Amino acid sequence: MQGRYAYIHTALIMGVVAVPTRIEITLLPGLPYFEVAGLSSRESRESRLRVEAALQNSGYKMPPGRISLNIVAEGHTEISGQALDLPIALLCLMISKQMILRPQIAAFGRLGLDGRVHAVRGGYARVRANYGDDPCHLVCPVQEDYLPALTDIHRNGALWAVETLRDAVLAISTEGRQGAVTNVVERLKELSVEENGGGTSYRSENMDGLITVRGQAEAWSGLRLALAGEHHMLMLGPPGCGKSSMASWAEMLLPELNESERRECWQILSLTEKGSNVAYSELTRPFRTPHTGITLTALTGGGIYPEPGEVTMAHHGVLFMDELPRFSPVVLTALHQPLDRGEICVTRLKQRINFPARFMLLATANPCPCGYFLDRTQRCTCSPGALQRYLSRFPRPLLDRTDIVVYMPDVREADLHDSFVNEGKSALNARESAESSRQQITACRERQYRRCARLGLPPMLNSAVPPDLFADSFAITKAAEGYIKAVLERYHLSARGLHRLIRVARTQADMECEDDLLPEHVDIARIFCRGFAEQLYGRREES
Repeated sequence: MQGRYAYIHTALIMGVVAVPTRIEITLLPGLPYFEVAGLSSRESRESRLRVEAALQNSGYKMPPGRISLNIVAEGHTEISGQALDLPIALLCLMISKQMILRPQIAAFGRLGLDGRVHAVRGGYARVRANYGDDPCHLVCPVQEDYLPALTDIHRNGALWAVETLRDAVLAISTEGRQGAVTNVVERLKELSVEENGGGTSYRSENMDGLITVRGQAEAWSGLRLALAGEHHMLMLGPPGCGKSSMASWAEMLLPELNESERRECWQILSLTEKGSNVAYSELTRPFRTPHTGITLTALTGGGIYPEPGEVTMAHHGVLFMDELPRFSPVVLTALHQPLDRGEICVTRLKQRINFPARFMLLATANPCPCGYFLDRTQRCTCSPGALQRYLSRFPRPLLDRTDIVVYMPDVREADLHDSFVNEGKSALNARESAESSRQQITACRERQYRRCARLGLPPMLNSAVPPDLFADSFAITKAAEGYIKAVLERYHLSARGLHRLIRVARTQADMECEDDLLPEHVDIARIFCRGFAEQLYGRREES
């Protein structure tokens, strides 16, 4: 950096990751002029306003002459101006020799008119960005809540967290020895991450569904199995049978995030406005409940500066869609890609951004418009045409990707009360039972991760294991293979249906801590994997 030219490193958000880039500045003689190539004219004017005011209120001067800045962004990365305020201000000071020129400096942050440095969207991702192999000192806003998420970071240079522009200048000029500067790298060496104690807390509102759960043993077993292997699940039943109450228990049964999952979820959350309101140590596994009127963009993500949608916010968690047929067909069709690939591709203008979206889909629905198509005690009042139109709102490809389908009958209140009293279950015992199930689900997931590590595979749950690895990783016995063939012939399963059956059977074996997949595990999986049509019409014939 010499003469009237200088540069500084920074990072731009693309999807959920930060892309390192560089900002160049040149100062030419002439009338005062300020332009940023890469920003719109409006953003360029706003940036000058903030930078000029921050410089003057911090005791510095705006360089005289023609100031031209260029943002060297790779590809078609979308550029937002506010996070570039701090590096632009530092460049103005460097080019006018009001501070020491140092190589390999990176910075990001939004400036207030008083010179304070404010946090920006995606700060966690920007801190974790790779700014090059050479030692690079990074200056960022003070944001204590993401410090625990950085305990695994390995930096060649210093990481200085500052509150004001003057502190940033002092940190760079004195290598962090002066000014109100937090040396984050040194701080992390002393930081001990507190364990999240959320696993033993219970939400009182979930206790309203206790008696309903007591009458739905099959759905309860299916829910535990789905959570253990992250299998997509659909619950059918008449109004008032407890579908939503059963789903509310899923949030309580979700296991804790491991450290890798926690960092991924935190990186996603840091891109939203809510990211600054949640501490890293308090982060729990996502449980998202979108409204039936949700738009396609809100579900998949997008916007002027693409932000994650509900499928990405549910990453490593549960996406609960209550009353599935009420959602727009376009919205339901958009679920195919994340259910298959664990990610969603958002295309906007010249950008193609992949957001992570590996979640468990949990859905509920009535079997018909009135809800009593399968009920044994109450007659269905729907006409054949109304029933056919209603069933057409269930996209066949989406149902084909649903691993577990259960029907929840309308259990009489007297039966529920007798069951509750005779077994002597108190609310406390039910809580303990829920915690026991949660521990079993956690142990089952850990068993799946250990198997992947033993086979040299990346960590994945049974629902994500590709078919070509079944033989090597699922330990299917000869007897189980024979039973699988019989089920295939009996129910005429598609290839995807067969894969569902084997994956769910493997999860059942893991729940029972069995190394081998046995015929009894396949039989249990058969009950849950018969599919949507079989659940509807098969039960109708039985009644």
